[in-house]
Amino acid sequence: MVQIKRVGNIKQLWGESPRWDDRRGRLYFVDSGAQRVCWIDEGQSEQSRLKMPSMPTAVVLTESKRVLVVLDDGLHLVDPDSGDMEKFADNPAPPPEPRLNDAQADRTGNLITGSLGFEHNPVGSFWRLSKEGAWTRFGGGVSDANGPIVSEDGHTLMIVDTGTPAVYAYPYDGKRGVVGDKRIMADTIGTPGIHDGATLDTNGNYWSAMTGGGSCLVCVSPDGEIKQQLDLPVDYPTAVTFGGAERNRMYVTSVSIEFGPTKPKAELAGALLEITGHGAIGAPEPRFGVE
Repeated sequence: MVQIKRVGNIKQLWGESPRWDDRRGRLYFVDSGAQRVCWIDEGQSEQSRLKMPSMPTAVVLTESKRVLVVLDDGLHLVDPDSGDMEKFADNPAPPPEPRLNDAQADRTGNLITGSLGFEHNPVGSFWRLSKEGAWTRFGGGVSDANGPIVSEDGHTLMIVDTGTPAVYAYPYDGKRGVVGDKRIMADTIGTPGIHDGATLDTNGNYWSAMTGGGSCLVCVSPDGEIKQQLDLPVDYPTAVTFGGAERNRMYVTSVSIEFGPTKPKAELAGALLEITGHGAIGAPEPRFGVE
């Protein structure tokens, strides 16, 4: 039986990018609205927080205790315990291309990300960042890149452009840095809401948070079938990951602030949710290949 509960009394302005660090038993996420990197350790329910100099939109695990954080001016390596920061890479494109949004490591230590246009203007791109610091553009006409996930075998990249009712897939070779031609993996017209952050389970299913009135998670199989929908007690879920020692708990971030004409009304708006009893096990969280 599916059970959903709030983690502690955590209330985010604009929560995003939950990432489970299995080495530390720690869940990271960002509060973009409060400009903070946040985390909770296994068995705890209260968050620790580190203020960032600008709005963070994603946090990515690395091979050390540092995490990679996407900020306005580029990507920074951050030690959450000490607060030390080191810039790793600038944003790859000048205006009018927007800043970067959601990001995730692939299975060979590199990074996938893309543009964020707050007004859904399709002037951005999808991008790949090598662990050596080199950028490669592989898609245009992007407004809000979200949910970049590479399959466990490393051969398929899945990603969404928020506002577009589809999950896209690309043939992918992380070691060679080759991205193939885009295809529609799943047509999600008719599914409530719009795609936001995502995660992968051990069966290769793509779990996407459906925000903008969706108030749910959808599970999309590798062949494009919508296998499951989990309704959530928040208006605007933003991202999801698996965590815990057995990776059998889902964690979902959400929004409590007003976006344009809409304001979240649910009592749990902004909560960090924990979901059990869903029957899925998460794939291991990939890491960006720097110390």
